[in-house]
Amino acid sequence: MKNRLNKYYKYFLVIILILFPLFGKLDKIPVQLWDESRLAINALEMFENGNLLVTYYKGEPDFWNTKPPLMIWFQSLNFHLFGVNEFSLRLPSAIAALLTAIFLLFFAHYYLRNSFFGIVAVLVLITSSGYVSIHGTRTGDYDSLLTLFTTVSSLSFFIFCECDEKRWLYLFFISTALAVLTKSVSGLLFLPAIFLYAIIRKKVVTLLKNRDFYIGFALFLLLTSGYYISREIVTPGYIQCVIDNEWGGRYLQSLEGHRHPFWYYFKQFSSYRFIPWLFILPFGIISGFIVKDSKIRRLTLFSLLLSVFYLLIISFSQTKIFWYDLPVYPFLALLTAPLLIYIYHLLLKIKWNNRILIEKLIPFLLIILFFTFPYVNSIKNSFTPMAWRYKKHSNELPYYLQQACRGKNDVHNQLLLEEGYFPNVDFYLYMLKNKGVNIDRISKNELEENQKVIVIDEKLKNFVERNYHFTLINQHNNIVIYQISDWKE
Repeated sequence: MKNRLNKYYKYFLVIILILFPLFGKLDKIPVQLWDESRLAINALEMFENGNLLVTYYKGEPDFWNTKPPLMIWFQSLNFHLFGVNEFSLRLPSAIAALLTAIFLLFFAHYYLRNSFFGIVAVLVLITSSGYVSIHGTRTGDYDSLLTLFTTVSSLSFFIFCECDEKRWLYLFFISTALAVLTKSVSGLLFLPAIFLYAIIRKKVVTLLKNRDFYIGFALFLLLTSGYYISREIVTPGYIQCVIDNEWGGRYLQSLEGHRHPFWYYFKQFSSYRFIPWLFILPFGIISGFIVKDSKIRRLTLFSLLLSVFYLLIISFSQTKIFWYDLPVYPFLALLTAPLLIYIYHLLLKIKWNNRILIEKLIPFLLIILFFTFPYVNSIKNSFTPMAWRYKKHSNELPYYLQQACRGKNDVHNQLLLEEGYFPNVDFYLYMLKNKGVNIDRISKNELEENQKVIVIDEKLKNFVERNYHFTLINQHNNIVIYQISDWKE
């Protein structure tokens, strides 16, 4: 027992370290507009209607968000377990990030027999600003769960190429299926690079002659097509919406104004998303190809192929959104880690008086030297996210309602005058009503005398002030509360 503790204590310490940026203050910021809030409403309606096959939005089958419901299942389950709140909504993303880190540690321990490599890769991953971020591991979007399954899928195939054990081939197909059931076609974007690596390693013929390859592929088809066909039977037209939205429309044309130049993702890396590791990455790649360990050299080639091909695929897409790069971060981390391994071996070549002590001390010192500042910055960004600080105005109303849910703002017997697409606002209205607060959302055509209304939109403020006699009851920054008296003649 003591020997096992001595062997694995470093993994426990690393896991404890990464819990803070992943789980700390997970419910601090309000639910974000677009993906997170859409999933929140989907999960909320699944929580209420119990339909696990069809996702709903405002009481109707959702044909706009056409992704399979795996992530929404987890969120709905959390609503049952922990209540309807931000923590429940985001917990699957945080757990997926934790499991991704644990799998990288396992991979380095099992295949590379190099615990230091795994620890370095995990610390690079967890201190990458683009990974531990809004629309990443810190919010209830699809991408953290997707990254877990694409990482497991890709590295399982890599191990299979190395050892020809069928369990890794089956894990590759199952995790690829789960990636598709998380975010549809996005779960397949690493396959071109994986196929190229199979050609380089001369594994294609071996695979085609392998009975387990066909069983695994059949299992993949059963899991993925089983859902799509079932959903099509229940809600006819669903598959056509998937084709229009995901297989063609989103890639071939810019949707929702997300048009950016080809180099968009690379510029995002250099501006903040992979800082400071972007500057170390080239040296990590070089080190990965020149180290003596042939396993690390092959892993470097594999990770480089996956990273380059994935970034090229999403860069050619006409719809570019900054968090689409999330699945590539584990492989960028694996490409960065060899530099510290190379430095470690260089330092070991020096003649030390107490070599055994130095072998244990050098990894510890390298980790402190390279990771102290990035880790502190990761904690800071997790607890007070940069994107949240820059977008407080757009989050002002959700934040106000979030504080109302926590008893800090009184909105009882008030109406929210708001028009347009704001599922994050609807999420908080549900939470407030669930707490017994009498509040509802209305449009300007529903305004009546003697109503107390909350307004943030400038056009709606102008409408109220131009058409009604009112008393200004309160104001919070851009949010005002009117007491409507009567209609102006």
